[in-house]
This record gives sequence, C-alpha cells and structure tokens, in this order.
Amino acid sequence: MERMHTINAERSSPSLAASRDGVIAIIQTPSATHDNTFLPNPPSDDDIGLLRRADLACYFQLVHPNWSFLDENVLVEWFQACVEQKVPSNNYQSYFVQMIWNQSIWLTFDGGLIDANFEHLFAIRRTQSKIRRFWKQMRTLNGQSDYRIQNIHEIKAELDQWKGMIPLISSNTDKSTNCHPLSMLMLYNYCICYLFQNELAVPNIDDHAVLLTAASENARCFRRIQEHRPMVYLVQLVEQFTVGIILISCFWGTPYIYRSTAFQAPDTLQALEDCGSTLSRFANRWKDAEVYYETYTLLTSQTPISFPDNSDFEFPDQLKPQISGLTQTLEERGVSMAVLAMIGRIISSPASTREYP
Repeated sequence: MERMHTINAERSSPSLAASRDGVIAIIQTPSATHDNTFLPNPPSDDDIGLLRRADLACYFQLVHPNWSFLDENVLVEWFQACVEQKVPSNNYQSYFVQMIWNQSIWLTFDGGLIDANFEHLFAIRRTQSKIRRFWKQMRTLNGQSDYRIQNIHEIKAELDQWKGMIPLISSNTDKSTNCHPLSMLMLYNYCICYLFQNELAVPNIDDHAVLLTAASENARCFRRIQEHRPMVYLVQLVEQFTVGIILISCFWGTPYIYRSTAFQAPDTLQALEDCGSTLSRFANRWKDAEVYYETYTLLTSQTPISFPDNSDFEFPDQLKPQISGLTQTLEERGVSMAVLAMIGRIISSPASTREYP
C-alpha cells in the first residue's frame, strides 16, 4: 500500500506532469518540429515519427483489437525510463520499438497474453519499420550497392521466416480478415515488393524475378479475398495499383532471353488479369479510382508480355503525352515516387540487353 502511495505521488509530481504534456505534444506535433522543451535533447525525425499518434495507433490496433491507441500513461512511463537510464535522444526510437514489442507480447488490458496471430502481425509491422529505416539510410549513403544488397537479403530472410509461420499462426475462422492466411500471405508479398522496389535503385534481373513472384501472388490473393469480402478502401486501391505496375515493370525490365518460365506461367498471366479486374471494380464504384485503372490498362496494352524479344521495344511516342498526363494526376494524388519512377522507366527506352551480364 505504501508503495502504491509512492507511485501515485510520483505520477502526480510536476516534473512528470510536464513530461506527460511534452510527450503528448510530441504525438500531436508534425515531424518537422524540433523545439519541444520537455525532452533532454532535440529528437530526430525518426524519434518524432515513431511517437506520432498515427504510427502508434497503427502498431496497437494490430497488437490487440481493444487497443485503439496507446495509453498515454504507458507512454510517459517509457519516456521516464529513457531519462532514468540516460538513453541518448538519438536512440529513443530503438528503445521505444523494443518497449512496444515487449508490451505487445506480454500485456493486454486483461493481463493475459495476446493472441499468436496478432503477435505475428505485429512482428511484420516491425519488419516494415525496418524496411522504411533501411531505405531512409540509403538516401544518406547515396545508394551504396554492397550495403543495399546485404541488407535486402537479411530483411528478406526475416520475411521468409515470418512467411513460414503463416500455416501455424493464421486463422480461417477469425472474423478479422487480417488473420486469414490469404491476408497474411498478401501482406508478406507486399513487404517483399516494398523491400525490392524503390526509386533509389533500379531492380536487376534477379530482383525482377523476386518482384514478379511477389506481385503476382499478392494480386491473386487480393482477388480471392474480394470474392468473399469485397472492400473498397483507398489504401487497397493504391496497393493493388502498385502491385500491378510492379508486375508489368518486370516485363519491361527483363528482356526475353533472361526471362524465366514464371513470366509465362498461368499464375502470372492470371495475376495481370486479376489486377485489371480489381482496379476496374474500384473504378466502377469510385470515380477517383478511374485514373488508376486507366493508367494500368494503357500500360498493360503496350507491355511486351508475349513478344519474342523486347530488348529494343519502346513505348509508342504517340501515347507518351497521354501517359504523362495520367502520371501527373497520380503524382497529385500522392502516389509514391517508387511507382512514378517505375512508370517513368516504362515510358522511356527499356533497358538494352547490353546492360545485363
């Protein structure tokens, strides 16, 4: 009882109240702000980004369905622990990620363990954060090839291990689509696409082979999910458009003589069709989705899917103004630079076979 009085007194102290106000202010502060007076040192962009309410909500909505946002008292306790342990401000991000991970595994509001499938989903969210940090580092390192290849292989191995657990963790009976094996498989493949495709680096032959498999499976999984649980959300529209552009970019970036049998496999051709059908349904129900469908169909119609050799194949000059206008609209809609870069490579001259070993 005496210990509880002590804890309550500490929680009501002016210094902790100031810290609480400071941390809550950080959650609600845009990532460009660095003048918060309650932190020992100015936090970096990464620190503030992790503490934003949107990021934390993303974590905890997956950790447990009853957690719509992070309890502010818990956040303050973690912040105080950072101060007491003299954690450098530039290491706050790693510290908070670890604390969130520990909290997600061991605690729920009822004091019990979380479901294994929610824990598994949270694990891949951590990997997604790692991918974001990796590509952010690549900007400062000017795309160093050896470092990029090493990290991509390490993260892919982590994702492959996560995928291997799907049959044991996923649930066919859960009302939440997130825990369905198809949803988990789709999430894995989208992470692979996110890992291998970025505007900072042009995928090579091997990268395109990985991307083709991942994008193909993602599109087919989403189409199957839509048959049983139709959903029309902006994030899904953008994801499926991204997957479709990745698919056709693999054909443009891989000359015929370097293509594996996967390029003409029924699953791949079905994925191209499924992606088109998905975007068509979005466009029929939502006018703002028309530009995504129109861009995909225009690019697909000119993609050298069955040509004997596409090493000298070029996007028709007469269609370039049309696709450029669509691209500008997509950019205004906030489509990622990685997707815009893929479209740019498609409408410019495709890579020559001389560029490949």
